[in-house]
Amino acid sequence: MFAGRDVSCRGGNFSGAKVSRRLPASDRQSGWVRLADANQAQAAANRGLLVVASYHNHHDDRPGHIAIVRPGSKTAEQMAAEGPDVIQAGSVNKTSISLRDGFAGHPAAWRDHEIVYYAHDVKL
Repeated sequence: MFAGRDVSCRGGNFSGAKVSRRLPASDRQSGWVRLADANQAQAAANRGLLVVASYHNHHDDRPGHIAIVRPGSKTAEQMAAEGPDVIQAGSVNKTSISLRDGFAGHPAAWRDHEIVYYAHDVKL
């Protein structure tokens, strides 16, 4: 379950591509809120919200990517050059990598500003 919604695929595959297709359809009742940009994403992560960065590939037969935005304190220049730091799993697993480098397998994602951000309040 992903914020009350089953995003598993047939066979139990929990893929970033499938999640990235469902996030835009989420509404405020699901708890997910779309953020305007990387700066808002960083601020939300710093406040303790669960923030994801998501890229939906334009080619439906190719995977997209999704990662969790980490709290951080990058300068405005660093944010503009490489985005926030993220945690990701996939062909490259990292506990901390810049958004630009984490999404390097999808050059258009960073270059064309196609990464979208969503935040969710998590009650622990």
